[in-house]
Amino acid sequence: MNESLERRYRKLLRVYPADYRRERGDEVLDVLLAGEPDRRWPSPRQAHALLRGGLRVRAGSTTPRPTATVWWQGVHLAALAVLTYAGASSVRLALMWIGGPPGVVDLLAGKLYGPYIRETWLPLGLAPAVLLVATLVALVAGYGRVAAVLAAAAGVVPTVLQSNDTIERSPMLWFVWWGPALAVILIVASLRRPADVPAVGRGTGWLLVAATAGTTLVPRWELPLPLILAAAALLLSAVLWLGSADPRILTALAALACLKVLTEIETDGRTYIWMVHTYTPGYGIAATALLIAAAVQTRRHARV
Repeated sequence: MNESLERRYRKLLRVYPADYRRERGDEVLDVLLAGEPDRRWPSPRQAHALLRGGLRVRAGSTTPRPTATVWWQGVHLAALAVLTYAGASSVRLALMWIGGPPGVVDLLAGKLYGPYIRETWLPLGLAPAVLLVATLVALVAGYGRVAAVLAAAAGVVPTVLQSNDTIERSPMLWFVWWGPALAVILIVASLRRPADVPAVGRGTGWLLVAATAGTTLVPRWELPLPLILAAAALLLSAVLWLGSADPRILTALAALACLKVLTEIETDGRTYIWMVHTYTPGYGIAATALLIAAAVQTRRHARV
């Protein structure tokens, strides 16, 4: 027996859920070893197939209702992604008030919106951030109704902390409303998950939270443009590959794109009532494309 190859295949099989490995792991391993008795390393083709297969199984391809599983778990992950993005953005907002990266506070607070914004950024950033983190913990732990209440509070509390006049003039109004509002809709929708559809694993939920928070909090203003473009291309390639194996990722990304559309709609109540940026349609097109891709991949996921 090729012990080196077996050991490496066992490491690759860890991408599959533990229950699946217990039931079918030895059978799959026997087939893999029989086909490549003289190799010391798995072939790239086999490694790729195992990784994709593990993602598909984790996305519910072996459940009795794979389409329903992918759909309802996708809604749940979309809620987590929206909460994480809104919370991480609120943290960045609070850090800018406290004293963020050199030059950023003066640029944004002084040149764009005026010095008054320093007095509103901390409550607008810190209060939602604390509540949204609590919402994330509750949702991952399986307390959906508690999470819905906390997400609603994340939108209401910062508003109560300030006068109506301040809120009307605040260019950060979307932090108060759009993120928590969309999260509440997704959380309430996920509560309707049928009893025979399994819930999202906590490990998967926390992995998505970490990935979303990491990409949101990266200090992009300190990186050179070529590095940003290269990182964006690499990230896009990885996301598309993941989405082709796990349609739940596409559903979560579609929700984030919808949130970006909403956050591009601004008002300060003085110089303009509503404003839509010129690149907002791009986010709208991305959201539509991701929703279509998620629907198509979900149907394919059930047939393959």
